[in-house]
Amino acid sequence: MDLSNLSVDPENQTAVLTVLHPTTHAPLTDEDGNEVTITIHGPDSKAQTELQRKFRNKALKDGVKRKNMSISSEQLEARALDMDVAATADWQNIGLDGKELECTPENVKMVYTKLPWIREQVEEFMADRANFMGK
Repeated sequence: MDLSNLSVDPENQTAVLTVLHPTTHAPLTDEDGNEVTITIHGPDSKAQTELQRKFRNKALKDGVKRKNMSISSEQLEARALDMDVAATADWQNIGLDGKELECTPENVKMVYTKLPWIREQVEEFMADRANFMGK
């Protein structure tokens, strides 16, 4: 079997997640009926790989300075949130408190913190490579 058929382009590896209602699991829509979507960089994308390296390098550098590699739960949670924010390439039709939100790192972090069920959907979507492999 030619495994190149199962490779992905790390430069352009994104997929679109349709955000689901947290209890009914129906696709969320805005007032005009447009689906709420989030475009995610895949786990093998250049964007994700570079960020993972950055975090590992910082952890190694910090460990050398302190001569130990201990890390707190809060630090792990903050890094995971930063990874989720960085994995978010774009979104459509996301509003909060009556305002449409631009997809900026600050807004993404705020939405993922305020609405953890959305972040959970993003993480589950990213964890399934099939979402990024094409047809």
